[in-house]
Amino acid sequence: VGNRDNRPLDLARRLADDHHCHVVVTIGRHGMICAERDGATWYLPAEATVVRDVCGAGDTVLAAIGSAMLDGNCVRQTCRLAVMAGGRQVAELGIAAVNPL
Repeated sequence: VGNRDNRPLDLARRLADDHHCHVVVTIGRHGMICAERDGATWYLPAEATVVRDVCGAGDTVLAAIGSAMLDGNCVRQTCRLAVMAGGRQVAELGIAAVNPL
């Protein structure tokens, strides 16, 4: 983003403003940050879970975001579903199919 500021909320907001789009940043066990194109910026914590294996967690979150957006969910609901899916993935040993519902 062209600066040395390392505050994730501010960086996500700047990217969203510069590109007029939604920006979702995953921050591992801490959850995710979203800067919506309309100006809302928020943090969504990860659900507390016993982590057995992180393999596939990022792919699961990305797939959940794509699927939820295609289903017509708003960005906030999409991110909630993605956080749930990622939490369920890391609770499994190895890569497993998860359903966030």
